[in-house]
Amino acid sequence: MGRAVGIDLGTVNSCVAVLDEGKPRVLQDKKGGKFIPSVFAIDNADNFIVGSAAEEQSHMNRENTIFAVKRLIGLKFESDEVQGSIKKLPYPVVEAPNGDAWVRVQDKNMSPIEVSSFILRHIRSIAEEALGEEVDKAVITCPAHFNDAQRQATRDAGRIAGLEVLGIINEQTAAALAYGMDRIMEEGNDSLVENKDKIIAVFDLGGGTFDISILRLHEGQFYVMSTNGDTYLGGEDFDLAIVNTILWMAKHHLGSDLTKDTRALQRVKKAAKEAKHTLSEVKKMTIELPFIAGGMRNLNLPTTRKDLETMVTPLLKRLDKPCFDALEDAEITQKDVTDVILVGGMTRMPAVKYRSRDIFKCIPHDGVDPDAAVALGAAVYSGIVLGDIDGLTFQDVIPLSLGLEIQGGQVYRILRRNAAIPTEVTKVFTTSAPNQNQVSVHILQGEDKFAPNNTSLGRFELEGIKTAPRGEPEFAITFAVDPGGIVHVAAQDLDTGEKQKVDISPSAGLTEEEVQHLIKTRKAEEEQAKRLANRQSQSEAQQKSDEEKQSEALKNLLFLTQFNLDTQGTSYIGQRRKELEEAISNARKALESGQPQSISETLKLLEDQAAKLEAYIEEDN
Repeated sequence: MGRAVGIDLGTVNSCVAVLDEGKPRVLQDKKGGKFIPSVFAIDNADNFIVGSAAEEQSHMNRENTIFAVKRLIGLKFESDEVQGSIKKLPYPVVEAPNGDAWVRVQDKNMSPIEVSSFILRHIRSIAEEALGEEVDKAVITCPAHFNDAQRQATRDAGRIAGLEVLGIINEQTAAALAYGMDRIMEEGNDSLVENKDKIIAVFDLGGGTFDISILRLHEGQFYVMSTNGDTYLGGEDFDLAIVNTILWMAKHHLGSDLTKDTRALQRVKKAAKEAKHTLSEVKKMTIELPFIAGGMRNLNLPTTRKDLETMVTPLLKRLDKPCFDALEDAEITQKDVTDVILVGGMTRMPAVKYRSRDIFKCIPHDGVDPDAAVALGAAVYSGIVLGDIDGLTFQDVIPLSLGLEIQGGQVYRILRRNAAIPTEVTKVFTTSAPNQNQVSVHILQGEDKFAPNNTSLGRFELEGIKTAPRGEPEFAITFAVDPGGIVHVAAQDLDTGEKQKVDISPSAGLTEEEVQHLIKTRKAEEEQAKRLANRQSQSEAQQKSDEEKQSEALKNLLFLTQFNLDTQGTSYIGQRRKELEEAISNARKALESGQPQSISETLKLLEDQAAKLEAYIEEDN
C-alpha cells in the first residue's frame, strides 16, 4: 500500500507534504526546492515538459507553455472568469465541443483537467522520489470559492494522475488545520481545548486568487463560519501593476514601447517579480534593465518600498470588501477575531501584512510558513481521513447556494451559501403539467434568483412517473454535499417507493468515460516508462559491468607489463621503449580519470606495446 500526501495545487506554484509520525513536513525535489511551478509545456519535438523545466523554457516557447490553468479548470469558455483570463494569457484558449474552456498547445486541444493531471503526476513523482516509495493517495486543495464543477474537475485531474483522491478541501481550511497542528506540536494536545473558543481569519493571497475564511475553533474542532474572496486578485495582478509602471517609465524615459518586443517584455516581467520580492525584504533598490530598448539603451529605476506600495494601492484596497463581507456573513465584528493566519506568498509583502492587521485589528500569527501552510494542512487532513490523527477535526461550508431551476426560469434554493457541510437535504417535488411522465431536473449553484445567471452543475432526467393530473405525483430529491463540497444527488418516487439511480450529466469538465480513457492512457504510459527505465537500467548495469572489466584488465596488464619491463626488459631501448613507457603513462592517467572511453583506448594501445615487449623477451631468451 502506498503513502498518502497533501497537495496544494497552486495557480503559480504547487507544494506537497506528508505526515511523518504525526507531524507534517514539506517534501523537496532533488535540488532541495519546496515549490513546484504549476507549468506544463510541449516543445517542438512533442515532448511533454512539466514543472521547473517547463518554466525555464517558457521564454522561448510562450504560446505552448501553459501556466495558471487553475483559472480555467471546470469553467465555460463564455464565463466572465475565462474571458477575463484570456486577456492576460499568452497562449490560446479555445472553446471545447461542450462549451468548456480548453487550451491549445502545439496544435493539440487539451482540457485544463488533463493539463492539471500532468502537473499532479509530476508532483506525485517528486513525492515518490523524496520518500523512496509509492504514493497513491492524496488530499488536494482548492480555493474556497470553487464551485462543484471546479471541485469535480480537480478530483478528476487527481484520478487521471494515478491518485486515489481522499478529499478536496478548501485551501483556507487546510491552512487552519496546519495552524492547529502547529499549536499542538508547540503546546501539546490540550492547547486547543483549554482555550475553548477562538475566531480565526484565514487570509489567503496567493498567485492567482484572494480568499478569506472565518473559522471558529472549539475544543479541537474547526467550524467554518463564512468564506469570501476575489477570483481576479492575486500575485500575478500585483506583478502586472509593477510591469505596467516599468513599461510606462520605459516609454517616458527612453521613448520605447516595450510591449511590442516579446523578449524585452519577458525581461520586464521577470524584473517586476524580482522587485516585488526584494522590496518585501529591503526598503529600496534599483530595477536594472540593461540594453533593453532595441539592445541599445539601459533602464535603471531607483525604487523604494513606498513606490511599490503606491503602484499596487488599488489592489490593496480590493482586499477590504471580501473581508468585511465574510465578517458580516459570519455575523461577527472585527473585535471578535482572535487570530489571523496569513497564507500565500503575497502575504510576505509588508503592505499586505499591514492591511490584514488593519482590517482585523489583530497581529497576524506567524508560526506557519505562509507558502507551505496549505500543503501542510492537506497532509494533516490525510491523517485525519486515514485515522492517524486524533483530536483535530473540521466542519466546512458550501461557498455558493445550491438550488434547482423551477417553472418560470427561477431558482428554488435547497442550501444557502455558508451552510455547514457535510450535509444532506431532501425536498419533495411534483409535476408542473398534467400527464407528465418525465421531469428534467437542472441543478444550479449561485446567488441570483434567475437560473441563467447561476452556474449550471448538471442535469438529470426522472423517468417513469405515473400518468396523473398536475401536482399529484410526488418524488423526493435528496442533495448531499460531502466534506469536499462536492454534490451528490439521489431520487425516489414516493408513489412506488422506488429509488432511482441518478446519472448527472456535468455541465463542465470531462465525462466519466473521458476520465477513464485518460486514466488508462496515463497508466499505460507509466508502465511503458517503467519498462523503458528497467531496460535502460539493465543496459547501464551491463555497460558498467563491461567498463569495470576493462578497468580491471587494464590494471592487470599495466602491472604485468611494468613488471616485465623492470625485470626482463633492461635491454629494451630506443624508440620502442619510449613508445612503451608512453603507453604505460597514458594507462595510469586513464585509470586515474576513470573515463571509460579513455580506459578502452589505452587498453588497446598498451596491449599492442606489451605484445611487442613479450615478443622481444622471447627472442632474447
